[in-house]
Amino acid sequence: TDEWRAAAERARGEAAALREALDAKIALARSVEEQCEHQQRQQARVDEAKRSMIRSALDDQADALREQFHSALEGVRARGEAEAAEARRLAAEALDRQQRLEDARQAILRMQEQMAKLHGEVQQQEL
Repeated sequence: TDEWRAAAERARGEAAALREALDAKIALARSVEEQCEHQQRQQARVDEAKRSMIRSALDDQADALREQFHSALEGVRARGEAEAAEARRLAAEALDRQQRLEDARQAILRMQEQMAKLHGEVQQQEL
């Protein structure tokens, strides 16, 4: 019976040692799991910060491109207005020239009529 007691005592000691080893392994596993979770949370924060920086950079780039586009558009609009104004000025000059030509033609016709009339009067006076 002493052997049984000694064997039981050894078994209890081994069981206690195994429990301690198991508890240590469980504690280590929990610690590793917590470290992994912490690293995952930290990586998630880093990833979100990267996404935020990229979003911000893309927004800045989009704003710069929009500003360049509007500036170019304004330049095109201003050139178009200047060209339209020049076209209107040239059209007005052309109309003015046409009117002066027409006035000159009318003056020439009146002078020709007067010359013909005078020529007719001169011929009648010679008779």
